[in-house]
Amino acid sequence: MDKLEMSSLCCCPRTLAKQLTCIELRLIRGICRDDLLQGCKTNSSTSVSKNYSDYVHWCNRLSTLVDAQLTMCTNKPRRKKIMLTNYLLDVAVECISIGNFNSAIIILIRLDMSPVSKMQGLWAEHNWSYFNKMKHLIDPNKNFSNYRAYLQVAKDRTETDENVVDEIFIPYFELLMKDLYVADDVSSRSSKDSGDLTFQIEKSIHYLEIWKKAQCSFKEIPIIIKYLESDVILDRSCQVHLLQSESLTPCGSNSRSEQTSARLAEPIKWVRRKVDYLFSQ
Repeated sequence: MDKLEMSSLCCCPRTLAKQLTCIELRLIRGICRDDLLQGCKTNSSTSVSKNYSDYVHWCNRLSTLVDAQLTMCTNKPRRKKIMLTNYLLDVAVECISIGNFNSAIIILIRLDMSPVSKMQGLWAEHNWSYFNKMKHLIDPNKNFSNYRAYLQVAKDRTETDENVVDEIFIPYFELLMKDLYVADDVSSRSSKDSGDLTFQIEKSIHYLEIWKKAQCSFKEIPIIIKYLESDVILDRSCQVHLLQSESLTPCGSNSRSEQTSARLAEPIKWVRRKVDYLFSQ
């Protein structure tokens, strides 16, 4: 079986979403308060903790895996392309239903980026409107307000009863770190607002500390976990397709879509600048 045939290894999107959640929870539980504070302050690769770097590396690996899936099906029959894009979208939907927003948003962003633009006709052929409904989560307008609405619900639930950890909520990590960085940066420059911003930082970390205690009832399936956590090995043709895709326009190829995709990339670019050595591994 081809190493990159994700849907062949795990034909059920719900099962794959559960395995992604197992990995997310295991890795994020290793990140402590000091790791997050280091991550939003440091400009040096040497001062980032291993637990923090492992989680960032996982986010990068998942992005690469989705890109590889999309790229490898470029020359396959249209039916296979439809099945693959539907499958990846279903995995994202299942991740959201579980509460794993980090994996879901990574998948949705990769579906909306340039590798998929080679399949514009395909998107028009199948349920493009369904994907558009899901895109509200990665809409950067008003500072990702749609995603933040889900985030606020999780916070409110936590405020009501901090002992309730039976519901999983895994926040979008790149945006979380961007928020922490911005708050820390402004706080260091302005003594007037430093108290409020410090409280905001501590509160965000406090929520994460509670969320990562959520009990995961899903059992890890070794063959799927090993597949997901192994570095993605791309053959030469796949590498060429990925390089070519970087110069392509996003889906829809109109100016608004281009601007949106460019803005979507901002938090990703920021994390890559902050821990660039991780993303070059």
